[in-house]
Amino acid sequence: MLPVTESFEVKNIQSGSSEIVNFSYYAFAIKSTNPSSEYYSVSFELIPTNSAAPLQSTINRIHFLQGETIDPKKSLYRDEVGGNWLTLSLFDQSRLIVGAEWRYFDVGANAPKTTLYHNARSLTEVYVGYRFPDDDGTHFGWLRFARNNISFTNVFDLVAHDWNPIPEAPIRAGLPPEIPLATEVVDDGTGGSFLRIGWNPALASWAFETTGDLTPPITWSEYPAGGTSAEIPLDAADSQRYFRLRRP
Repeated sequence: MLPVTESFEVKNIQSGSSEIVNFSYYAFAIKSTNPSSEYYSVSFELIPTNSAAPLQSTINRIHFLQGETIDPKKSLYRDEVGGNWLTLSLFDQSRLIVGAEWRYFDVGANAPKTTLYHNARSLTEVYVGYRFPDDDGTHFGWLRFARNNISFTNVFDLVAHDWNPIPEAPIRAGLPPEIPLATEVVDDGTGGSFLRIGWNPALASWAFETTGDLTPPITWSEYPAGGTSAEIPLDAADSQRYFRLRRP
């Protein structure tokens, strides 16, 4: 936790692209209207730039249940005051005398009941769906926040996240993206045949790997591929072989 400084300047720790969406942790301290009082807050925020509204919601709630689909059909969300960010800070804290014990205030208690800010008070896990633009189109992803009890002073931690690298393709909350593969058996012109496997061009940088046994410990090795496809000879002597497409 960052200390309250004498100058009460904002302390900012931020990651992400300033042109798309920032996932930011903020820690700051200010002096209240009472000269003898200090105020301190720490929060996680999802902040889009300009006037975009990248947070995704279902029809009746902003958060998703595990396994629910996040896709273009879902609603876009703005908070009840027209803001364009998400924060899961449920409390503030202050103290009247420097060095004294901090007091905690349940700032989410009076939030509108339709907001995530209010609903999160009774949750230990929250899945948030989001979208972001990239050069190849719009992508969809999820963030999982968790805490071990619902005390308002117990903050959420960002514990997992994922996104679909295929533009415009959906993803299910809490699960890795489903990657479609195209397969066909092709005559090689010499009396034999091979299996051709193809995948989306967005995955051209992914590694195509193979192993002959799934008994741990598993050893995967790279299999020759052309960026978006691989051709595998169908050899009757090779009774079993396994393949995977791995995100680098």
